[in-house]
Amino acid sequence: TEHTALIVAVAFSPDSYSVCSASADRTLMIWDTRTGKRKSTLSGHTGVVLSCAYSSDNLRIVSNDEKTIRVWNTRDGKLLETWGMDARVPSRTSAQVLNG
Repeated sequence: TEHTALIVAVAFSPDSYSVCSASADRTLMIWDTRTGKRKSTLSGHTGVVLSCAYSSDNLRIVSNDEKTIRVWNTRDGKLLETWGMDARVPSRTSAQVLNG
């Protein structure tokens, strides 16, 4: 399926083989730029997803809603870190998470 609400932001992966879209439907979707097909859906935000960005090594995506920042593994779509209101205190800085 595709997003069910407004797409708010998009980001190309550093290798240009994927695009991440952030939506008001509270999800992120990763798209294959060669085929145009959705590769995965990242769910977990409780509000409109306002932005998304890839790490320089293509392995992580960072996104945010009104209250939290989330870091995702691009290979399996798993949530790696959550920071912000009602989230646990991060053990590493955002730069450490994005750079491995």
